[in-house]
Amino acid sequence: MTLSSELESSFLSRADYNQLDKSLTVSFKNGSKFSYQDVPQSVYEELSVAEKPSGYFNSKIKDGFNFRKIG
Repeated sequence: MTLSSELESSFLSRADYNQLDKSLTVSFKNGSKFSYQDVPQSVYEELSVAEKPSGYFNSKIKDGFNFRKIG
């Protein structure tokens, strides 16, 4: 099952979380997409409700998980 959230952010546009493989796909306003691996669902949930998603992304996700560019 996939959970999705639109993000109110200066550079992020969307987050999609795959509960089966624990991957978080983050879409950026510039069109690029990155998939982060082994992300706990709680991290997705915190990102989706963060007052400043870009700050949460930079401090908790960006350098905290293995990732690959997918778009």
